Amino acid sequence: MRTNIITILASNSASITVLAALIGGVVSFILSIISIMLSVIKFRKKTFWTSVTKARYRYLMQLRKLAADFCYLATASNIRVNRLRALSYELKLRMNPAGDEKWDREAVELIDTIVVKTNPDTVKSLEKLMQSWFAFEWQGMKKEAQKGNLSDIEKKTLRNKLWREYERSK
Repeated sequence: MRTNIITILASNSASITVLAALIGGVVSFILSIISIMLSVIKFRKKTFWTSVTKARYRYLMQLRKLAADFCYLATASNIRVNRLRALSYELKLRMNPAGDEKWDREAVELIDTIVVKTNPDTVKSLEKLMQSWFAFEWQGMKKEAQKGNLSDIEKKTLRNKLWREYERSK
């Protein structure tokens, strides 16, 4: 007959205590490993979202400065056409008019119109558009900083809300 280790250990009460301590130690070790793994995953996710938010913020500030310089130069009394064109290319290369973004498409159209013939009303339209776009990006960044990645539905809802506000302000 084969002897079972549990039967041997269970033969006296001291052995039962040792067995319980051993099982408790193993369970505690496993739970500690799981806790550490979950902490690492949470830390990596938070670090990722922090770096994405910082990068988007830098991008937004650079775009804001370019748009401000472009609008200023387009309305200045001594327009430097070459600098205006250079800024227009810098702005347009940061946009995706072929994508799903209404802001990008309309901004590129307004920029092209301004480069061909500067008109204060067109510059004002670009200014309003960019302000609306920045509001969308800023609100999206704030929401993502609070709760992480926004779902496609949440992004679309925010985008449509701010686009309607922009359309009313035209």
